[in-house]
Parts: sequence; structure tokens; C-alpha cells
Amino acid sequence: MSTDTGPALADVEATAVDRVMASITSAGPTLTGAERHDAALRSRRAMSDWASGEALEATPDDEVSGDSRTWLVDRITAAAATIRPAHIGQLNDDGLGAANYVEILGLIARLQAVDTFCFAIGAELPEFPEPIDGPPTGVVATNAQLQGGWIPTVGPASPPSALTLLPSEHEAMHDLHGAFYLSVEGMADLDADRGLHRTQMEFVASRTSLLNECFF
Repeated sequence: MSTDTGPALADVEATAVDRVMASITSAGPTLTGAERHDAALRSRRAMSDWASGEALEATPDDEVSGDSRTWLVDRITAAAATIRPAHIGQLNDDGLGAANYVEILGLIARLQAVDTFCFAIGAELPEFPEPIDGPPTGVVATNAQLQGGWIPTVGPASPPSALTLLPSEHEAMHDLHGAFYLSVEGMADLDADRGLHRTQMEFVASRTSLLNECFF
């Protein structure tokens, strides 16, 4: 990915960003390309509002209100730490099941990772390709179960398995993880250095997790 202004991204990051942007407007397991595109646009607006000081007023005691998908996009984007299992139950009652939840979560998490990265280095935010026509793929892991988390996972619930209900979202998460941070295999190298030493990476990650109120 290249931009007219700001620094260019390194090849590894640029290629990963291109894959993310292409996936955003392609059909997913439960959403069409157009629906995924709309969710991404909504998320960017919500993040822009948050960055402008118009923080979403949200607490863990809030109930899901209005359109369930819109509520979820806004909440994941600007107030993810306030989401609780009760909200997932309410979304399910409204017809937005676990697979929908995981798809929206994976989509927005990757978009926020890309946009935050580009903002941090002073690069232009990448534009969305035009949505690709076609129905959702319907591919969901049939062996996923509730195993200590809020949503079904393949294997015990943990950050690496969080999106395993949807294989495509799980693979996309790890693809970006490897480009922006370290691959799962690479995390075994405690002396890794990608401009920052592994200890520095973990310091930044732990501080970011604290500021984002990450439960893990």
C-alpha cells in the first residue's frame, strides 16, 4: 500500500494492510461485502468522534438499544471494555448470534489495528475498496463450544483462540498479528527484535492493554 502523503509502509506491513482492506469489503461468514463495508465505515465514524473528544457514553450496565449491529459496532470501537456477557445474550435475543458477533469483532479489531498504526506513523488511512457482490460464505466451525469464554471457541478460550468460531476471522487475525507484531511461532523468541526489542514490545503492549482496560 502506498500513500500520496506521509511515510510509506514497509513491504510486510503494506501487504498485510492491503489484505485487511480487501477482506473488509468481501463477503464474510455471516455478512455480505456491503454489510461489512457499512460496519467498517460506521466504525471509522465512531472512532473519529472518540478522537474528537465526543466519547461514547457507555457503562457495563447499559442495555443493547436501537439496531443491534450498529450498537455493537459503536461499542466495540469506542467502549469495548464495557461489553459484558449479558450484552451478548441480548444481542442473541435480537437475532445477532455468536457468529455475527465474532465476525463484527474480528472485522473492527483489524480495522482499528490498521488505522491506529497508520495514524501513529503519520500515514494516510487506507481507503476501502468497493464492496464485492455475493452471499455470506456460511463457514462456521462446527466443533466450537463454550470453553471458559463468552462465545464458542475451538479449544479453551484465550486471546489466540478468541475468533476460532469463524476460521476466516481467526486466520485473518493471526495474519495481521504476524505482520504487525510477531507470529505465534515467533513469540517463542524472547530476544526478537523488529526495531524494538521484545522486552520493549511487551512494555508497549502491556501499557496499551492497561489503557484499553483489557481483561486479559
